[in-house]
Amino acid sequence: MKASLEPKFDEFKRTIYQIRKNPLTLLGLFLVLSLISIAFFAPWLAPPSENQRDPMKMEEHFQFNFDPQPPCYSSCTADAGEKNGYILGSTDRGYDIYYGIIWGSRTSLDVAVKVVFTGTFIAVAIGAVSGYYGGRVDDIVMRITDVFIAIPGLVLALAIIAVTEDASIEMLMYALIIVGWPGFTRIIRAEALRIRKLPYIEAAKASGASDFRIIFKHVIPNCITSVIVIATMDMGGIVLSLAALGFLGFGGGPDLAEWGKLVSFGQDDILLGQWWGFFFPGLAIALWALGFYLLGDGIRDILDPKQRN
Repeated sequence: MKASLEPKFDEFKRTIYQIRKNPLTLLGLFLVLSLISIAFFAPWLAPPSENQRDPMKMEEHFQFNFDPQPPCYSSCTADAGEKNGYILGSTDRGYDIYYGIIWGSRTSLDVAVKVVFTGTFIAVAIGAVSGYYGGRVDDIVMRITDVFIAIPGLVLALAIIAVTEDASIEMLMYALIIVGWPGFTRIIRAEALRIRKLPYIEAAKASGASDFRIIFKHVIPNCITSVIVIATMDMGGIVLSLAALGFLGFGGGPDLAEWGKLVSFGQDDILLGQWWGFFFPGLAIALWALGFYLLGDGIRDILDPKQRN
């Protein structure tokens, strides 16, 4: 038993060593863990006022937990930039910037996890099947993905929102899933095309293994490196897209704590010299994207056999 655990322990030590020797990966890991911690501890870092609903409990009209945070407007008003009770100041609407940023991290995490998980599941399943079978199946799948990829992602998301006439945060998630899976599918399909020609796949076919068994036991597990790297980086990209749509006014009402909406509110105050309403939410978006991009790039270097000494 001890001998069987030694290779796994050695692999774990090598991974830790690779992370420690790469300062950019460490920075990305620190940013990601910090932002996730802020989202988790939001009720303690920025507790809602007494007249707001308890963010940790469900209400009758509250379904699927798509909106776990309370409204991001403070229960009291203040002049723009007044510091009484406003750590990072406020907008001219009496908007508490600190409160919105803290609870906005939970919105970003909630949307990013659901979109990335769902999109990854769809892309891996379709891409693996397309790459494994090739031929007509592959041609049909690739032509469909080409149609989606030919349209800019945000434009397609806006079109979906316009057609459905639904600008809720749930519809934004569905739109981002539809926009995101085609590009991911092409990457997984390319991996599957490479893997299906390897000798052990031919051996599995010769032994009588079914296509289903080969795809899920051999093809998909060997795509896991690409899946992890792309999913990690996509966590940053999804929040950038969410912020862009929120900036345009989509994704829930104006009382939803979301960084893009905060930036939109803050831009109105720039001409008045009140920079903080735009700067702090924008900084949160930048740090989120930077953290996941650096972490994803570091994971790629760690998992890539060519990078190993």
